[in-house]
Amino acid sequence: MNKRSNNERGVYMGCGIIKAEVPNRKHDVLKAAIKIFAKKGYPNATIRKIAARAGVSIGTIYFYYKNKAEILKEIFKRMDHMPIEAFIESKGNISDTKAFEELCRYVAEFVARDYSLMMLFFNEASKSAKLSDFFYSEFSRSVTDLSKLFDKYAEKGVFRGRNQKDSALFFITFVFSFVMFKEGPFKRQLKDLSYQDCAQTMTDVFLNGLLAEKKNGV
Repeated sequence: MNKRSNNERGVYMGCGIIKAEVPNRKHDVLKAAIKIFAKKGYPNATIRKIAARAGVSIGTIYFYYKNKAEILKEIFKRMDHMPIEAFIESKGNISDTKAFEELCRYVAEFVARDYSLMMLFFNEASKSAKLSDFFYSEFSRSVTDLSKLFDKYAEKGVFRGRNQKDSALFFITFVFSFVMFKEGPFKRQLKDLSYQDCAQTMTDVFLNGLLAEKKNGV
């Protein structure tokens, strides 16, 4: 990935990363909104509270955004999206199996890093058809990128020939669901399970399946 200038570097809020940009007031609004959404919950968050946290006027926020739903969309769009193909290329000359294992770990850690924000998006998308459509269109970008990688694996004979977009959708939702349990209700119970170990198991199951090898054609 390209190095960023000081104005472009990610600003850390908990484990999440939101890309900074000029003007700084707009960036301050996004940071403040995340804090308010996390503390008050999205339904109880108001433009007034976000403005107070950001140290700007209410009018300044309305200059940039029509409402808090538009702020939530902007936060989602400015999260670092998964540069899947670039990530695989950065691993250099390794086996396809190892590359897939690294991909599993990368996707899991990506979701875990922004777990709180992911849950916020998930919850609000469940309540709003418009937000659901927006988040799905953004999510589809990662599915499409991954399906292109899977198509390359199929061309090399590593994967079976099938609809790789369906495979990519299943893979991402599978990893996402696992992380939701590990970082959420089962965080205490699964705290000693590393994402590296998880990646190895995911790779084995996804690439080799669960059926034992048949003997003598049985």
